[in-house]
Amino acid sequence: MDAEASIQQFMKTRITAVRPAKDGIDGKWEIETSEGIFGPFDYVINSLWQGRLAIDRTAGLEPTGVWSHRYRQSLFLRTKEPVHTPCVVIATGPFGDIKNYNGRDFYLSWYSDGLRVDSSDISPPEPHLTAQNLENLPNSIFDHLQSLLPWVAQIREQAERSTIQGGWVFAVGQGVLSDRDSTLHSRSEYGIQRFGNYISVDTGKYSTAPAMARALVEAII
Repeated sequence: MDAEASIQQFMKTRITAVRPAKDGIDGKWEIETSEGIFGPFDYVINSLWQGRLAIDRTAGLEPTGVWSHRYRQSLFLRTKEPVHTPCVVIATGPFGDIKNYNGRDFYLSWYSDGLRVDSSDISPPEPHLTAQNLENLPNSIFDHLQSLLPWVAQIREQAERSTIQGGWVFAVGQGVLSDRDSTLHSRSEYGIQRFGNYISVDTGKYSTAPAMARALVEAII
């Protein structure tokens, strides 16, 4: 984005609320932040991942249905030598996955091991992360994956360095992935909500974000 002259970035700034400037919801909008008030803008587009619902509420757009905010940690690893293994998603019962980016850089996760927060609150609590979480997670992920896929031992044996990273996942649904009746398995309810010139975007999955971007442009233009 640095190369795009039409985009002005405000980093390390927390958005706390949005509001119509003075002409109602069909006029211009302002954004309240930790660094002051910005705007007015012709449109405000809320495409936050974690925290979107709380900002929607300040705009006057109340959330409906059920949802969950989940914070997950996973293992990112680099091997000493190339390891020729496939990418895998284990979707029957407990969830786990492996991504082989280039033969030496890997992503490994086991859902229940890395789950730190599972909340249906509008504003979920901050994850409670401890040194013990970081210490135990790599072996736990490897043990679960290797019990189903013995060749995971090749990645484990070649590990040169690893880091644990985490992030939020928002979903219109609740429950655990190992429950076949969980509404998390029905992820088709996503899209755009409009409240005057304020637009809230639930991208659904990463893979559907381009389609939502196109729908957003069409809604504005």
